[in-house]
Amino acid sequence: MAAEPSAVLIIEHDPLIESLYNRTLQPEYTVLTAHTIAQCKTFCNRSDLRVVIIEPHRPDGLGPELLTLVQQQFHDRNIPVIVCSVLNSQRTTQDAGIFRYLVKPISPDVLRQLILQI
Repeated sequence: MAAEPSAVLIIEHDPLIESLYNRTLQPEYTVLTAHTIAQCKTFCNRSDLRVVIIEPHRPDGLGPELLTLVQQQFHDRNIPVIVCSVLNSQRTTQDAGIFRYLVKPISPDVLRQLILQI
């Protein structure tokens, strides 16, 4: 029996980018998407998570809260958090514990290779 693929959690508000990440990472990974804090909390309980990809700059203003949530949930579990953002801003204290900070646009192959190396 083949092993189940590990999961990647995507927290991205743009449906086109979410779809691109999804196509890029399947079938190697089970791709989970969260748009709300409740969905994010549900997925945080999964034991098969390999990495979280998040865009903290969101029009709904939930980005900082979602980023804090994943950082708190995954720090002790050593699950990397990759920020893929439209902003190339200066780092803040909230950036502590981020595995990589990538500025969009991001090549799908670059993202896939980064995750494969984790």
